[in-house]
Amino acid sequence: MIVDHFALQHRLASGDTVIDRFLRTHPGLGTQERAMLLGWRDVVEGIFEVQGKIRTP
Repeated sequence: MIVDHFALQHRLASGDTVIDRFLRTHPGLGTQERAMLLGWRDVVEGIFEVQGKIRTP
């Protein structure tokens, strides 16, 4: 939890998160990789119950 909070939510002195800084220093990332990392910024906190898994062939 501490690492997740630091990487995804904690604001550095510049106001950026670790994800923001990583994206800025890696401009060569593909569109899908960039979208995935940007999606990590939408943090969802709560208690969840796993009721099963999706089976794939």
